[in-house]
Amino acid sequence: GVGYLSSILPNIKEINAHRDPLFGGINPEPLAYNLANLIEESHKLKGSLGLGIAIDGDADRIAAIDPDGTYISSHNILSLLLEHLHKNKKLSGKVIKTFNVSRLLEKQAKSYGLEVLETPIGFKYIAEEFLKGGVLIGIIGNIPERDGSLNALLLMELVSMTNKTLSENLHEIMSKHGFYYYDRIDLHIKREIFVPKLEELKTLRSFAGTDVVKIETLDGVKLNFTDESWILFRGSGTEPILRIYCEGKSIAQVKKLLLEGKAFIEME
Repeated sequence: GVGYLSSILPNIKEINAHRDPLFGGINPEPLAYNLANLIEESHKLKGSLGLGIAIDGDADRIAAIDPDGTYISSHNILSLLLEHLHKNKKLSGKVIKTFNVSRLLEKQAKSYGLEVLETPIGFKYIAEEFLKGGVLIGIIGNIPERDGSLNALLLMELVSMTNKTLSENLHEIMSKHGFYYYDRIDLHIKREIFVPKLEELKTLRSFAGTDVVKIETLDGVKLNFTDESWILFRGSGTEPILRIYCEGKSIAQVKKLLLEGKAFIEME
């Protein structure tokens, strides 16, 4: 991803723009705890409509940082892009979301009258839908592949057209469709330990003191609760890792559910 955005917009400042196969000893996934340098640089833009963009080494994953240091996750970026493509650019088409993506995207799409398709986790499933045609989100008018550089340009265009920061745009979206907060933890644990736990999850009627209203097993085990919050347990197909995804109505609720999920898996 080095050099592409700065070749289009010369006033962009690139950091960590040198070849390093070890990525400075940091996991090259654009998550908040990996982006200390970018957050520090973005603070220098405070009071402006600037923004920080993080892409991984092959430029398919993306996150953003507002001038006040607010982290904008890939889930929120999907909501921002859907709003931008449909409302500002007057585009339409199907919305494809994977099983672990924020419920906010689905609520937005339905309010716009757009068809929503949900797939298992993995970009190959989304690519299959791209190739059938008529898709707005994932990516419209582009190759059927993840493209962090294109998404970065669309985010810049959104800020420019609305004269608002990404956080301000996101707050407007959530004010209309509901406030949703998301996080994920990874547990390094052997499959023979967590697989029986996944089967046990399928029988639960309550979790963390909250009634389970629906259990989905499209890809892993997702427990849905009465207030639209949910927690998803999914084992990696290639590594001894269990990922726990969670969305709730507050950051505190998400943290609590993730802690309860971790405790459930590790409980003997």
